[in-house]
Amino acid sequence: MNKKLLVVVLGLGLITTVFVIWKLGSGYSLFVGSRVPASNELSLPSSSGTTSYGMMGTAPQKMMQTQPDTVNRMPVSISPPMGGGYGGGGNALDVNNRVYMKTSSFGVVVPDVTRYVTDMTAYFTSIQGRILSSQMNTYGKYMYAYMTVKVPVDKYDEANMKVRNGVKKILNQSVNSTDETGTYTNVTTNLADLEQKKLDKEKELLTVYTDAEKKRIQLEIDQLSYQIKYSQDQVKQVDETVNWATVTITASDSESYFKPYDPSASTDLKDVLDQSLSQLGRLFIMIAALLIQVLVFSVLWLPVLLVIKLVVSKIHRP
Repeated sequence: MNKKLLVVVLGLGLITTVFVIWKLGSGYSLFVGSRVPASNELSLPSSSGTTSYGMMGTAPQKMMQTQPDTVNRMPVSISPPMGGGYGGGGNALDVNNRVYMKTSSFGVVVPDVTRYVTDMTAYFTSIQGRILSSQMNTYGKYMYAYMTVKVPVDKYDEANMKVRNGVKKILNQSVNSTDETGTYTNVTTNLADLEQKKLDKEKELLTVYTDAEKKRIQLEIDQLSYQIKYSQDQVKQVDETVNWATVTITASDSESYFKPYDPSASTDLKDVLDQSLSQLGRLFIMIAALLIQVLVFSVLWLPVLLVIKLVVSKIHRP
């Protein structure tokens, strides 16, 4: 094969490659026979090989992991107590006699996620806290953990300080108190009223003699017993709300985990080098794929050009 024919073959291969890519647009990959999703079909990256470690002795398990949407960058906010709950409560009680529902949430960057979660688990256990959920996963090259904990309300401020101790950076935090004095007063007063009514009916039952009257009063007592049971459940629920505070923690070893698409997120030199090498690798793969594509189409054009050359040579043969 002479050089002229080789140049023509490679040229046709390149032209064909460009034409195919242009014709098929974004749905065509440089690799033969493959198709990549169009832009409106792309989804957030996920890792099917994510390793999950249960904090309460659960064995490691594989799980699908997608970028969580529970942690958003937000300014620090400490909400003042909101008055009244559902039942108001008024201003009759001073602050020391009022009851509150307390919650807090934190997003923190820590040097070592495993160590941080282990330390926090030990601390919450030491103050008789209840760990409602705890998991530690990997997202790409980052590690992160979630914890949701109930702590005794008298340990709430201490727990919030403990969460912030030893962290590299606090990206978001929210500390809230909602006044539940009105709700607590209403349900406890209602329970006391029902119990007194039942006691009065039980005394009344001892003073009647007819079966009809006894049956009527006993029916009222049964109804009051049902209402008392329901009211006791309400009091128990409010007691749980005001005696146990909720603390939620999201921790990661990189700020980039919280802001994966924010170029202003601080990254260390290793992250920058890794990203640069990754981009160079993708560029080399694209160039190699383009060359392979050109060679493939050139091989397809070669027999066609050889046939054309043979026909032309026969026509011009004397």
